[in-house]
Amino acid sequence: MGKEIKNYCMNYFKAAKARKDLISLLPSAARKVLEVGIGMGKTGEVLKNMNLEKLVGIEINQQAAEKAEQFYDHLIIGNVENLDLPYPDGFFDCIIYGDVLEHTIDPWSVLKKHRKKFRLMGW
Repeated sequence: MGKEIKNYCMNYFKAAKARKDLISLLPSAARKVLEVGIGMGKTGEVLKNMNLEKLVGIEINQQAAEKAEQFYDHLIIGNVENLDLPYPDGFFDCIIYGDVLEHTIDPWSVLKKHRKKFRLMGW
């Protein structure tokens, strides 16, 4: 990746704000949350203060992920389309995709793959 592109990406992540619109949709009973596309962890920083049992983040950009790591119990760096999540089926109460799926080649396959990791009555 060229230097200009790296700088653009990091400036984009620095300007991002916590997705309070998505956070407000989380039911109070949600305890195990997966956030896909965490950037520098602005949303994770807010989620961390919500008394969750487990907060897991996925980010494709290594530099951004390193800045976000402090807010997550487990951080996975990689392309969400190619990852196998190291969690049992039905583990997560909630999965957040904030401005992510439209950047994938096949969003339906991502959702289908993650559906197994989602608790049956999850949100």
